[in-house]
Amino acid sequence: MRVTPTEGYSAKLKTSEFKLRQPPFLRNSGYAHTIYIDANVGVRQDPAELLDLCNSSLCMFSVGRTIASEIQWLRSNQYASKNQTATLAQMYRSHLREQVWYGKVIVRRYGSPSLSCFEDEWLAAIRRPGAVQRDQVHINRALHTCGRTIQDLRARPGANTAPYHDAHFQRFFVNHGPSWHRKNAKARKATPRIPPRSRGSSGRLSMPRGGPFVDLAALEEVHLDLDHTRCRWGPFCFLFG
Repeated sequence: MRVTPTEGYSAKLKTSEFKLRQPPFLRNSGYAHTIYIDANVGVRQDPAELLDLCNSSLCMFSVGRTIASEIQWLRSNQYASKNQTATLAQMYRSHLREQVWYGKVIVRRYGSPSLSCFEDEWLAAIRRPGAVQRDQVHINRALHTCGRTIQDLRARPGANTAPYHDAHFQRFFVNHGPSWHRKNAKARKATPRIPPRSRGSSGRLSMPRGGPFVDLAALEEVHLDLDHTRCRWGPFCFLFG
């Protein structure tokens, strides 16, 4: 699906649907788990090994700051207005001391009702009129509503440093950051080459454990290239398993 804005429904919000909730094309696909990777995150080596580190139906890296700090960060970086900041602080007052979760790498194992509940609640929080459409700040309330927890993928869970300093993160990923993202804005609008691909006997695209990535914004499939491992053509990629 090409992600384009429609009346009253921004491209940002439509893109968030694919990130925050199991995409429609996966619901009857037979794939039990996915790894979501944001375009700002480069891949050093096959991240499918994260599936061995994840012993829960939902795993992320912790951010290294609290919800209260996240709200202030949103205000300082102009992602939230003064009124929105006050609303967030009021809505999430019981979660202000909890840790924030890094929404750029998400490992999911499907089949748990509480995971589906969490995805729906997380998306609903962003869809709320006037909501801040930065998803990390909304995670904890959705977790509480659905009785869910998240397994920290860090080598040292709960550390107060940025996730990209963690040994597990550095093993698989590199954080390109906003400057890289701006520099490559033109590349993301380019038409990518379609790599060779194989199909299984059922006619469905055959997806090995190590790839490929599927770029929803560009309607193309980008295989994992360990020499140039990055999601080059859109806002995010999925790795299937």
